[in-house]
Amino acid sequence: MKSIQQHLKANWYYYLLGLLMYMPIFGHLNSLPLRYWDELRLAISAWEMLEHGQYLVPHYFGEPDLWNTKPPLMVWAQVFFMKTIGVNEMAVRLPSAIPAFLTCVAILVFSKKYIKSRSLGIIAVLVLITSLGYISEHGTRTGDYDAMLCLFSGLGLLLMFSFFESQRLLFYYLGFCFGCSHQRDCRFVLWASNFDLCSYQQKVDWPSEEPTYLH
Repeated sequence: MKSIQQHLKANWYYYLLGLLMYMPIFGHLNSLPLRYWDELRLAISAWEMLEHGQYLVPHYFGEPDLWNTKPPLMVWAQVFFMKTIGVNEMAVRLPSAIPAFLTCVAILVFSKKYIKSRSLGIIAVLVLITSLGYISEHGTRTGDYDAMLCLFSGLGLLLMFSFFESQRLLFYYLGFCFGCSHQRDCRFVLWASNFDLCSYQQKVDWPSEEPTYLH
């Protein structure tokens, strides 16, 4: 009992931050009806996947969805929550809210481990969860791809930075996988190549003298 009290006393600010994070991320998620365009389209695809058991290819009104060609991880997550808590707005939006929470956790862990500053991580999270462009419709408050995209892209970059600092290949491979897991194109491959170049430049013994110029 005493150890629990000591733990709470030493980490009270994390619990307070968790309470502050709850309302903008999870509060009243099911109060609004499903929004048109992306959220409603994904919800229809998830419902059809649940009803017909066709889990490989998302469908839209009975046909393979050739308009939304992104990886179906978001749709699979919505199907999981529809099976768990029923077909409702909460099941559609939790796959966005949970990645938003995990993004905040990743920022805190990164700040503590590499920046050596808890307060800076807490400030960064507070700025993030009070940003209208992030905590809004078509963001973390609706069943869209954006929150999951931010999580995986952010984890990819943070892990790449961890590789850059420690030279542990595990961080490189994890960062590359997280970065590419939610991309339709090769953007993250280009980012990873830049990290490779920077890492290579650190190992090369470049000349130290000043460059000469022709006049």
